Amino acid sequence: SWKEFRAKYYDYTITDSQWKNDFDSVENSIAEADSIVNSGTDLKAAHETLEGIRLGFMELRKRNNMDYYIDNLTDFHGSMEHIYHSADDADPASLTDADIDDLRSSLTDASEIWALITAAEFDNTVFKLSDKKLNDKDMYMKKEASALKNMEAALNSKDAEKIIKTSLAIKPAYAKFYSLFGDFSFLEK
Repeated sequence: SWKEFRAKYYDYTITDSQWKNDFDSVENSIAEADSIVNSGTDLKAAHETLEGIRLGFMELRKRNNMDYYIDNLTDFHGSMEHIYHSADDADPASLTDADIDDLRSSLTDASEIWALITAAEFDNTVFKLSDKKLNDKDMYMKKEASALKNMEAALNSKDAEKIIKTSLAIKPAYAKFYSLFGDFSFLEK
C-alpha cells in the first residue's frame, strides 16, 4: 500500500532535496483523488490527479539516476496521448497540413521513445509477470510497433481518414501493454 511504501522510503535519501516534497505531493494527490471519488462528481478528474503521481515518480527516479523500465512507457504516454486526442478531435474534412505536421512531429517523438522501450533490458525478476503476461507483453509490443508504422504510412499518404484511423489505433495496444504491470485482481472480486 502507499502508506507502507511512504513509511519505508520517505527518509530514504538525504541527497535529493526534492525527495520528501515529491512524497508529500503524492500524498496530497491521493487525498485529492480520494475526495473527488467520494464526492462522486468527476472520476476523470480523479484519474488526471493520479496521473500526476506517475509523472512525479518518473522525474524523481530520473533525478536520482534510478533506471526503471516503466519510465520509458510513461514518456511514451505523453506523445501517444497527444496523437490520440488530436485525432479524436479531428474531422477528416478539416485536417490541415499543420495538423498533419503536428501529428508527424508527435509520431517522431513517440517512435524514438518506442525504440528505447524495445531496446531496454526487461528484468522480470523486478516485475514478476506470469508466462501469460510475458507473452502478452511481446504481443502488445509488436502490435504497438505495427500501429506506429501504419500511422507513418498514413501520414505519408496524406489520406485524412487513414491518418485519423491510424492515429487512434496507437492507444489500445499501448494501454493493454501498460496495464500488464498493474495488479487489478481486486476488480475480479
